[in-house]
Amino acid sequence: MSLETARRVLKIEAQAIQDVLARLDATFERAVDVLFACKGRVVVSGMGKSGLIARKISATFSSTGTPSFFLHPAEALHGDLACWLAAMPCWWFRTAAKRKKSFSCWRH
Repeated sequence: MSLETARRVLKIEAQAIQDVLARLDATFERAVDVLFACKGRVVVSGMGKSGLIARKISATFSSTGTPSFFLHPAEALHGDLACWLAAMPCWWFRTAAKRKKSFSCWRH
């Protein structure tokens, strides 16, 4: 990899971080509060590529001390929804192109 390529990639990534900073609002703070207040497990869900990201985030939560599990949306419709208790917050990932926001965090 050339230095020019490395610089170009880092500039792109830096701009992406700046773009996220501009979009942070009360919704982000509310999601953090819900996750922080969780006394049980966090449910993380998504389908397709969003599901792959959701699985990794669930694994990261679990490995850093926040109990979590991945719930596939199709399997939830076929009985696995019973794993989700009312006190558990759920973080749903979906394709940003289809929705205004790329994820939502809410309580059952």
